[in-house]
Amino acid sequence: MPEVFQETFLKEFAKVLKGQEVRKEVERPLWEGTMEWIDVRYHPVKDSNGEVIQVLLNMSSITERKKAEIAIVESESRAQALGKLKSDLLSNISHELKTPLAGIVGVSDLLLQKDISEEAKQLVLLQKQSEKRLLALIDTLMSLGDLDALRASMVIESKNFNDLVSRSYKTYSYMARAKKLDFSVVLLAQDEIVAVDENMFVAAISSIIHNALKFTTRGEVAVRCKLTDNDQVQVKVIDTGIGIS
Repeated sequence: MPEVFQETFLKEFAKVLKGQEVRKEVERPLWEGTMEWIDVRYHPVKDSNGEVIQVLLNMSSITERKKAEIAIVESESRAQALGKLKSDLLSNISHELKTPLAGIVGVSDLLLQKDISEEAKQLVLLQKQSEKRLLALIDTLMSLGDLDALRASMVIESKNFNDLVSRSYKTYSYMARAKKLDFSVVLLAQDEIVAVDENMFVAAISSIIHNALKFTTRGEVAVRCKLTDNDQVQVKVIDTGIGIS
């Protein structure tokens, strides 16, 4: 009998003699110095009167399975640690970048207020464009760092899909009128209830609609909704502006 079993064998055996079935997983060393995991099962064998007359002891190697389980746990721990590191790094870098950039933006604004040559003014305006792009990139990095927090705070509820899309559409109607754009929406033929995080969905679809209107100077922006074959809803925002065709 392997030494690793000797301490608990009598106690487990006594349980089985009372009619209980016992199962446990044990790790034991092998002669070559490696370790083996064993699935140990004690089965009581009873006679017609229900008395235990024999004990069947079954041992099977589960080493490969245990190695896989341990590897999964370790990989999940590493993934969580890396995720936290990524989130902290993105957040810290973003904040550290924003501080000096704010100083650059301030100096650019002051220069534009000075009596400078037209050539210098054009250079400062060119710099202002780069500042805006860099600020947008920093905001994106900060939002990436907040993704885990967003996932943790998600609240999935049953909501009327047409109502959600209509709300975002109406919010930006004024923007379309101001730019003299054709702005239309096609909702689902009938109301459908969907499982969504309301705040996150409205923020996402509103952001896409705003982006389409912002970069469309003439033509139209259209919001199209439909029910797919696999019983999901689909939203498309189509525009005649620059960008992805």
